[in-house]
Amino acid sequence: MDSDYFSELFSQVGVQSMTIGSAAALILAMLLLFVSGFISASEVAFFSLSPNDISEVKEEKNAVDSLILKLLERSEYLLATILITNNFVNVAIVMLCTYGIHAWLFRSARIRFYSRNGHFNLPASFVWGNHA
Repeated sequence: MDSDYFSELFSQVGVQSMTIGSAAALILAMLLLFVSGFISASEVAFFSLSPNDISEVKEEKNAVDSLILKLLERSEYLLATILITNNFVNVAIVMLCTYGIHAWLFRSARIRFYSRNGHFNLPASFVWGNHA
C-alpha cells in the first residue's frame, strides 16, 4: 500500500462540533467506567477475605454482616454474578464510546469500497446511520 492510500484514508477524519448525543454517550461511558471499577473492587473485597476476617464478621451482629456471610456461602454464584455484571457494563462502555467517538469524528466521512472493477464511495451515514 502506498502513502496516498493512507493520506486519503485519514483526510476524511476531522473533529466536528460535538453533539448532545455524542457528549451524553461519552459522559455516560465515563460514569460506567466508575461503576466497573466499583464492581471490580467488590470482587476483590469479597474474595480476599481471610479466614480471620470471616470469623470476625461472624462475631459481629450487624445486618450487613449477615448479608456478607449469606453471599459468601454461595461464592460461585456471587463470583458469576459479579463477572457477568462487569462484562455487561464493559460492553456498554465500548458501545457508548464507539457511538460517541464516531459521531464526534467521523460524521461526514466517506467510506471507499474497493473491487476488481475499481472503487466507489459511500457516505458514512449510509453505512452507520445519520448522526447529524
